[in-house]
Amino acid sequence: MQQIRRRDAVPKGFDPKSMTENEIRSVCNRALQLDALCPLAWFNLGGVAQRAGDAEVALDAYLIAALIQRGDVESWANAFAIALNAAKAASQPIENADPTAVLAIVAGYRANGEDFLNASCGAHCAGRPA
Repeated sequence: MQQIRRRDAVPKGFDPKSMTENEIRSVCNRALQLDALCPLAWFNLGGVAQRAGDAEVALDAYLIAALIQRGDVESWANAFAIALNAAKAASQPIENADPTAVLAIVAGYRANGEDFLNASCGAHCAGRPA
């Protein structure tokens, strides 16, 4: 079966700020059934996971969103911030951080340049999604 990209996978008027976490999750999971490469769905699932304290799932979701839509600086920055904060929480020096953090830095910077650095600083310093 061939994957078909669907621009309408996420319904018009989707506003996660006015929805519960379960509503966001439900809309995004339906969107991914229609289009497994829907970056908006992956990004919002990352936010739901991060707010629930599941950094590993959030990191994966943000990275998937970033890889699908390389110019999405917020997804790159959020993935980097989560990986970096995980190293910080484990009291590890940055060189012992999850290799995902290093990959997010390299790929995020290559795709977005200075915008990535600015967004990453904001996301990391705030300890929350960009």
